[in-house]
Amino acid sequence: MPIMAIYRSPDVDRETFNRYRVEAPIEPAPSGAIFHQVAFSEGGMLAIDIWESEAEMKAFSEERVYPALEKLGIPLAPPELLQVHALWAAPDARRHNVDAPLPKRVSA
Repeated sequence: MPIMAIYRSPDVDRETFNRYRVEAPIEPAPSGAIFHQVAFSEGGMLAIDIWESEAEMKAFSEERVYPALEKLGIPLAPPELLQVHALWAAPDARRHNVDAPLPKRVSA
């Protein structure tokens, strides 16, 4: 049964997320990943992932996510995990993909 992982973090803004993406790229797509989206509001970051299983989500987190968060000093915010009840995507959903921009260079 697929699971949904919901991450909320008031500590992560767009630039912080872009730096994180360099450290923990989503490409190549991890085994078991179905869906990934990230948005920002005044309250910080909201990310929602859909995975084939919790075990595959945890493997990706241990391999790529946690090391990148630690390297960047971003506090770990454990996700809320829910079993997916329904999932639908438009046949042409890939045309809506939005790549995160590269982080701004920090001058020394």
